[in-house]
This record gives sequence, C-alpha cells and structure tokens, in this order.
Amino acid sequence: MQSSFRLSRHVLPRVRDFRQMHNVNIRNTTIRALSASIAVRRDRAIKCTGDTTGKNANFRNALAHIMCATGAVAVGMHLAEYEGEWRPPDTPEDDTELHEVINWSGTHTVETRRYYQPETMEELRALVKNAHIRRRKLRPVGSALSPNGLALEKGGMVNLVLLDKILEIDKEKKQVKVQAGARVNQVVDALRPHGLTLQNFASITEQQIGGFTQVGAHGSGAKIPPVDEQVIGLKVITPAAGELELSIDDDDPSLFQLARTALGMIGIVAEVTLQCVPAHKLIEETYVTTRAEVQTQHKSLMAKNRHLRYMWIPHTKYVVVVTCNPYKGARSDVFLRYSKYNDSERLAAPRKLLRSHPDCNLTDVQIVELGFTSLRDELLALDPLNVEWVKKVNLAEAEFWKRSEGTRVDWSDRILQFDCGGQQWVSEVAFPAPSNDAKNSDVQFVQDLLELIEKEGIPAPAPIEQRWSAPSHSPMSPAGEKPPKELADIYSWVGIIMYLPDASLGNETRERITGAFKEYKSLCEERLWKNASAVEHWAKVELPDTEEGKTRLRTRTFHKYPTEAFKAICAIFDPHGILRNELMDTILGIETPSQAPMSEPTHVS
Repeated sequence: MQSSFRLSRHVLPRVRDFRQMHNVNIRNTTIRALSASIAVRRDRAIKCTGDTTGKNANFRNALAHIMCATGAVAVGMHLAEYEGEWRPPDTPEDDTELHEVINWSGTHTVETRRYYQPETMEELRALVKNAHIRRRKLRPVGSALSPNGLALEKGGMVNLVLLDKILEIDKEKKQVKVQAGARVNQVVDALRPHGLTLQNFASITEQQIGGFTQVGAHGSGAKIPPVDEQVIGLKVITPAAGELELSIDDDDPSLFQLARTALGMIGIVAEVTLQCVPAHKLIEETYVTTRAEVQTQHKSLMAKNRHLRYMWIPHTKYVVVVTCNPYKGARSDVFLRYSKYNDSERLAAPRKLLRSHPDCNLTDVQIVELGFTSLRDELLALDPLNVEWVKKVNLAEAEFWKRSEGTRVDWSDRILQFDCGGQQWVSEVAFPAPSNDAKNSDVQFVQDLLELIEKEGIPAPAPIEQRWSAPSHSPMSPAGEKPPKELADIYSWVGIIMYLPDASLGNETRERITGAFKEYKSLCEERLWKNASAVEHWAKVELPDTEEGKTRLRTRTFHKYPTEAFKAICAIFDPHGILRNELMDTILGIETPSQAPMSEPTHVS
C-alpha cells in the first residue's frame, strides 16, 4: 500500500537536508502540504493508539517522515501490527553453542551465541522484531566473503542461507525475483533454461544475492554499472517499520536507490528482483604487453571491448590484458585455445622456481598437482616479504601468462569469473575516470602506484588488478558522487594484494605480512588516493588502528557520500542500531548509544 502520511515538525529539517545532500526530487506540493498535514497525521496516530507520547506515536512520526522524504513508497506491512501494546514474538533463546564465524580470507572472526538461520519469512520477521524491542544486535551476514568482515558482529547475526528460493522468473520482462539468501551461481543456473542470465558478475559467484548487491559489488565493463543497478525491486525487513516493498517504479525511487546499497543498515534484505539480460557467450582474449604499450593503446582498448581487465605485474614491465566480447559464432561452441603451449609448459617457470628454493618441502608429485594460483601461494609463502624473492615470483608469473596467451569461448558467467588466489589482504579503490580524459589518468594512477612500489621497495606480489564500470545511481555506491557533483561516465577500480600463508603453519608470518600490507596501503592512501578522489570498496574498508586514521576515513567518506542523510534514514528504520557494527559506526561517525553497545570483530593476523 502507499502511505498518505506527512512529516512531523521535528523531522522536517532532516528532509530538507536529505534534499540538499542527495538531490532528492520531493514534490513541491508535498512540501507545501507538510504543515497542514501535521495535525491530520497526529490525529490518526491518536485514534489508532490512544497515545501521543509513547512508542507507537514515535514510530508513526518516524514512518511518516521517511515515507514523505522519499515520495510514495510501497510498504509491505500493516500498521495494525504496531498498534496497542506490542509484545516480543516467540523466538529462539540464545543458543548454548558458541558459533565462530570467519570471513573467507581468514582475516576477521567473531564468536557469538546469537547466530540465526531462519527457514521462513515469519521466522525472519519475528527475529527482527524481537531484536528491535530488546535492543539486541542482529547484523545480516551472508557468505562472509567480504575481506574486511563487513557483516561480522559478535552481538548477534542472521544468515539467510536457508531463505534461498527462486521465487519467480518472468521471461518476457527478463526479470527474476529471489530470496536474498540465494547464491549468485544458484540464480544463474535457474535462469539458464529460460535463456537469461545476469548482466555482470564479480570475480566469484558464491555470494548470496543480498550481500552481492548491498555492498555495491562490481564486474568489469565501462558501459556496465555495478551490480546494484541490476536490482529493480526489494523487500526489506526493518526493525522499526516492519516490511518495506521498494521498487524502481515507485513514484519517487529515492528510498529504493538508497536501500539497494545500504550495507545492511536500513533493514535485512529478504527478497530481491533483478533485471536480467539474454544469456550469451563471450570470447575472451588474454595476452601480455608492456606498461608503455598499455598507455598508448588504452583508449582504443576501452572503446573496442565490452569487458576489459588489466593485471599489472609489479617489479616487471609486464601487464596482462584480458578482453571479453560477445561471441558471434555457433551457440554450441565452447572451447579453450592456447596458441603454443600445453599445461606443463605454461607452468614450467613457477614450478622450476619452487623447486629451486632450499626450503621447499614439496615433492615433484605434489608440485605437478598444483594449479597456477596454488603454485604462487606456495612460492610467496617461502619468503613473502623478501623483495628480491617476490620479484622472481612475479617474473615467473609473467612467464606463465606469456605462455597462456590465447582465446576461449563460454557462457558469460563462466568467462567473467576468475581465480583470485588464496587467503589474502586486499584493498580496492574506485575513482572517476571520464572517457574524455586525454591524460589517461586511470592508467597513470597505476603507473604512479608501480613507481611507488619500486621506489619504496614494497614486496608487492601480482597482480595489481584494474577494472572499470559505468556509474551507479545508488547514493552509497563508490561508483557514484555526492550531489551536486555530477557522475562521471566511467569509474576505475584498482586493487592491491598480499597473500597469506595457511594459518596452520603459524601466525607469526601472517602477522608480519599484515603489518607490511598496512604500510603498503597507508602509502597508497597518502600518495595516491586524494588526487584521484579514490574511495575504497565497501567490502574492503579496514578499520584503521589510529584515531588519526579513523578521522581521515570519516572525512573521505563524508566528502564522497551523503552520509548525514544516510545516517538520518538509518536512524528512522533502525533507531536502536541493531543492524550496525563498530566498523560501520566508525566509518560513518555514528556515536554508539549506551543502550546498544557496539562490538568489534576480532582481528586475526
């Protein structure tokens, strides 16, 4: 249903702030009607609750605020649920079992006795209501793939892994509605018989759809936006307003645009409707070139290719170029074609280098069973912070890629995935890279980064990965801009990396790599980010160790995003902060209320 409520006096300044900071087009007629409607709204609240000061009235004021601030919003809830004396629903008590949740990279972990996996929407609604009324943490967590442990919260988490149904596929409209716990690869498999697929992918497809879209994940393609732009509808379970149904077709889609990349802070995304594209095959070409040639050919490569990825190899002159374009041959074609070399020849250089190290304990049989990324992990683990050794490893990687030049054809979801390697520290930034920039500032950014690495003697392994995307209209996306600044037509994404050896080998080496990576990233922040207007990918923002670092992070965030408006909206839907964690509070500069203490994920070296 659509809300006819208006704003109360005490929240009107927030709405004006929202208009200024996010350029929301609130109808002038609505604004003029605000004062006259306050009494009407208040009378309705009194009639329903018999109370002008209690929590029901406060709730209705808050709900009225957000409904008007973002236009007519479809709300999938009944206000009667919140009338009268509200009682917590029956929900599971704290589990006696201690649950440990570790992110994929093994860099962050939390332990909690409040870890829920609801099997029905009714259970999810009850969990959220109960957590809200008791002011207890309930941070949404998916596959825990975020390198920074973005979703981890020891006070309590909810995982929608059991809410993973494919609800509806509309072949004519090319749309799919899924529960948010469905994995990307699961959705793709369901779409395949209908001749559909998703427009773009990140490097992997194990993410749950909820997390995939909420963090603003991206693939590669200068004309293809981050994945949140594929979202055209949402069902969100909020602590204070119950169930919201939001759509790109709302009279004013401002709240929808905010909610689709809201980092789990407006509510728990329960269902997502995605705009799909016809299933298609891509032909991928991989070749090795030099830094100088990339600088010369970059404009042409950007113009000619639907998908483009550079993998710069530090301490060498080499760059691996990967292009992907629609395949115009037979739909049945699937092939992999290397021009000259078999697998043994392609892997010869890293295998030889591994055998040459005196501390290598692997047998020849074990070595030949390893693929390239596993070989690289083994090589770097032998002496990860020795610059001269890392240079040798990088040269061996360059040789591997030279012998891997060639083409392959397959379905787009299979082509656009790639192996990221083992556990790692990673930082990725996005920055505007307008197509009319004659200086190739996006390529120059990486050239400057490589010079920094060489000058400072940083043991930087490969690759430094560079991709591009079109802009996003989600105000909290890194590929967006804080109004009134205009969106760039292209954004570049650049990631640095250091790999971590297996934790079973002990933490001392992991701790040393962690310290080295922090220094590496700090130099990038200090020397490169500001001039490029770069901000980090939401899933890769790490909590700084120092107050000075936290201040810089908050300042950078404030200049990039409409943070004050975002915080105001979050406060309406989640007034007790049950969906937040310390990482997000620190980034956004939110003071922790005493009644709902924040908890910090444990750092694991």
